[in-house]
Amino acid sequence: MWIAGLCAGVLFLLVLLGGHWTLLGRDPLGGFYDLQAHSFADLRWDVAAGPLGIEAFLIDGKAYTYYGPWPAVLRLPVALFTHALDGRLTQLSMLLAFGVALVFTVRLTNRVRVLVSPHDPVTRTERWAVAAFVFVVGAGSVFLFLASRAFVYHEAELWGAALAIGAFEFIVAYATAPGRRNLLIASGLASLAFLTRGSVGAGPVAALGLLLLASFWGPTRRFVGLPGRARGLGTWAPLGIAVAVPIALYAGVNFAKFGTLFSLPLDQQYFSQINAARQAALDANGGSLFGVRFAPTTIVQFFRPDALRLDSLFPWIGFPPRAHVFGGATFDTLDVSSSVPSSMPALTILAIIGLVGTARPPATDGPTLRVLRAPVVGAIAGSFVTLTIAFVAHRYLSDFMPLLVLLGAAGVHLLLRWARARRRVGGTRAVRLVGAGIAALVVVSVAVNLGLAVLYQRKLNPGVPESELSSFLRFQYDLHDRFPGGEPPGIVRGGDRLPVDPPRAGTLYVVGDCDGLYFSVGYDWRALERSEATGRWRLSARFPPTVAQSPTGADATDGWQPLVTSGTTGAANSVAARVLPDGRVRFGYLAEGLDEAWSESSPQRLDADRTAVVDVVTDTRTGTVQVTVDGQTVLGLSTLVRPADNAVVGRNDFGGPVDTTFGGDIRELPVEPTLCRRLTRR
Repeated sequence: MWIAGLCAGVLFLLVLLGGHWTLLGRDPLGGFYDLQAHSFADLRWDVAAGPLGIEAFLIDGKAYTYYGPWPAVLRLPVALFTHALDGRLTQLSMLLAFGVALVFTVRLTNRVRVLVSPHDPVTRTERWAVAAFVFVVGAGSVFLFLASRAFVYHEAELWGAALAIGAFEFIVAYATAPGRRNLLIASGLASLAFLTRGSVGAGPVAALGLLLLASFWGPTRRFVGLPGRARGLGTWAPLGIAVAVPIALYAGVNFAKFGTLFSLPLDQQYFSQINAARQAALDANGGSLFGVRFAPTTIVQFFRPDALRLDSLFPWIGFPPRAHVFGGATFDTLDVSSSVPSSMPALTILAIIGLVGTARPPATDGPTLRVLRAPVVGAIAGSFVTLTIAFVAHRYLSDFMPLLVLLGAAGVHLLLRWARARRRVGGTRAVRLVGAGIAALVVVSVAVNLGLAVLYQRKLNPGVPESELSSFLRFQYDLHDRFPGGEPPGIVRGGDRLPVDPPRAGTLYVVGDCDGLYFSVGYDWRALERSEATGRWRLSARFPPTVAQSPTGADATDGWQPLVTSGTTGAANSVAARVLPDGRVRFGYLAEGLDEAWSESSPQRLDADRTAVVDVVTDTRTGTVQVTVDGQTVLGLSTLVRPADNAVVGRNDFGGPVDTTFGGDIRELPVEPTLCRRLTRR
C-alpha cells in the first residue's frame, strides 16, 4: 500500500512542479495564508487589503479573508521569522496535504477490513487490490487535478478533504471500539477540516452529531451499528463536547472576523462591490450565494455520466461544455467541470458497491459495515452543502472525496470477500473478469485525471503565461502530426478584429492574414502569436554605456531610452529602458495621461556591449504589456493599452519623460507566425 501511495505521490509531485522544478513557486494570488500567518503573529485577524485583491472582505475599515486558519497556522513558524517565503509555500503545503490524505486513506481502508473480513488471512491478491485502491485515490481522482495549479483555492480543497478523511477514520475507530482518545482525535480533525473548508468539514461534524443522537436513542443506535444500550452521561457528555467544539470554533472565528456566526457578509466583499455579475447573482438570490435552487444544476453537472469530451489533440480528452442551468437560477460562476462518475469511474463503482454493502452489511461476529453509516450520512450531508453553492468548478469534486474513500474502501473489501467465496465454488473466471474490469477502470481514472490536469495547467488555466500556452499548443500539433496524423483541427473563427466577447473555451481565432493568433479561455483571449500589427516587436538591442563606463560621457545617459513608442503628444504609450550606473538595466512602461507613474521591472544584469533580443508587447486587444529579454520575461502587466497604429522603434516623437532617441543600437527582427501559417495552410 505504501509503495502505491508513493507512486501516486510521485505523479502528484510531477504535476505540481509543472515543469519548473521548484517547490517554492509563487502563488499567483500572492499567498493569502501567508498574510494571515503574519497577522496571527501580531495577534489579530485582519490583514492587508491590497494583496487580497477582489477576495478581501472590508469590514469597519479592516480587511479579512474568508479562508480558514489551518493552512495559515502551518505557516506560522516561518512567518515569525521572515517574509522571504511569502507566497512561496503553497506547493509544499499541498504536497503535505496530499500525503496526509493518503496516510488516512490507508488507515481507513485497514479499519474497514475488520468490518468485512476480520478473520480471513491477507493474501497477495488483497495486497494488490488495496494498493490499487490507494493509488487510484491519489492518482485517479480530483486530487491529481488539484496539483495542476498551486494556489489558495486548490490548497483549501486539498486540506479540507484530507482532514475530513482523517476525521472519518477516527470516527470509525470510535464507533468500532468507543474510547476517549479516538473521540478526541476525531473531534480535533473535524474541527480543523471545518475551519479549513466549511462544506467538506461539515461532514465529520454531522457524523459525530449522529453518533450523539444514537447515544440516547435506541433506533438510531441500531442504525449506526453501535452495540448494546446507551451508557448514560458517560457517553452523551463526551460526544456532546466532541460535536460542540468544531461548531463553537467555527462560529467563534467567523464572529471574530465578520460579526456573524455562520454566514458570510458577501455584500462587503470587494469583488461584490465592483463586479456586475456578482451583484446580479446576489440580487437574484436574496443577498446569498447558497440555496437549494442551485442543486438541480450542480447535481446534474457533478453526477452526469457523460461529462467528458474526446479530442484529437493531446491529452485527447477535455472538459464538457459549461453546466446547463435549470430552474432559472442565477449562478455566480460556471467554470469548466467534469463529474464524479466521468472523471473517477473506478472510485464511483467501488463506492456504489460499498453503499449497497453498507445498506445491507454482511454478517460478521463483531462490528459490521453498519458502523460506516454515520460517517457516510455525514459525508453526504457535507457534500450536499457543495451542491447548494452558486458555483460550478471541477475543483469542487474534492468535496465528494471523503464519501468516495469511505464507500470505496468498503467496496474493495466486499469485492475481495466475494472473490474468496467465488473461488471456493470454482468461479475463478468470473473473479478474473471482474478484476480485469476494475483494473481497466483504474487505468482510465488515472489517464482522465492526468489528462484534465495537464489540459488545465498548460492550456485552460487563466494564469498560464502566453509563452507556455503557445509552446503547449505547438507541442499538441507536433504530436498530432505523428499521431494520429492527418488534418489538424481547423481554425474555428477568423476576421479583421478580435471579438470583444470570446466564444467557448478552446476556440482559436486568426486576426487578419495571421497578424495575430489568439486562444479563448472562455471569458478572455490569450495570444499565441503576435506581429507588429497586433502589438509585438522583436528587437535586437545593444544598450548604451553608463556615464562611468564612457570615456567622455558624450554618448552616455542615465535617462529613459525609447524602445517602442506610440500615441500622440501628451498621450503616448512608451516602453523604455534605463541603464543604471552599475550597468544593469531597468525596463518600464508609461501610458501618459492615464497613469503618470512608471511601471518598472527589477534591474536586469546585461553584459556590456552584448546584443540582446528584446521582445516588446503592447497589445490593446488583451491589455497586455510585456518585455522579454533573451526569452526571460522581465516586465509583465495587465493594463489599459492605447492602439499603437503609429508606433515607432528606437525613438520618441511624442514628448514626455522619455528621451527622443535610443542611445545604443537597435533594429527590428522579423516575426514569423509559424503556428498560424501551419494551421491555416489549407
